Amino acid sequence: MTEATLAAASNTGSAPTATSPPSSPPPVPKTRGRKRAAAIVDEPLADLPSSFELLVYVLQPPKKLRAAPGKAMKTVKVDPLKFGPTNFAVDVSWNDFLNEVGILVSAPVGNLPLASFEWSFLVPKNSPHLPLNNHPGHQSFLKQVAATIKKKGSAYVILEMNPPVVSQIQVAVSDTIQLWSSTDCSFIALGNGCEYCAD
Repeated sequence: MTEATLAAASNTGSAPTATSPPSSPPPVPKTRGRKRAAAIVDEPLADLPSSFELLVYVLQPPKKLRAAPGKAMKTVKVDPLKFGPTNFAVDVSWNDFLNEVGILVSAPVGNLPLASFEWSFLVPKNSPHLPLNNHPGHQSFLKQVAATIKKKGSAYVILEMNPPVVSQIQVAVSDTIQLWSSTDCSFIALGNGCEYCAD
């Protein structure tokens, strides 16, 4: 204490008191819990591709090989004919989609075997094969393609189909449709041979 303080205390007859430091606020207890995950920012749609790649597989009937007398004929699997790839807009209409597929395989839209249309992603190889033979199936197809593009940045699709249906008149007069009357027997097999190809 200073001399002035002692003098003032002696005059009043009271004992001097010590000045206490200001009290600090009590510590705030820490809350326990998981850290909040950082917010996920969606990639702008403008930066995503506006198209996807598609490859068409035209399935081929198995070939039957002639065996020795008394033995059963052997069946050999034939690889599909491949057309493409080509780019399709992510918002392509059903009619435009069919027109483009017809151009790709050189067949009129009316000859495309829609009932056999199935699509899958190129990767993974065990992707499910889904039907694509009507407008609702087409809408579902585009939604899944768009979702894959948003997630992975691109999409590669395989479309499988049976050979286009043709008539005997078309085979005789159209060089384009004659593609399907090759020696590989691309028509639907009837019995041991084909309706249009020699055994």
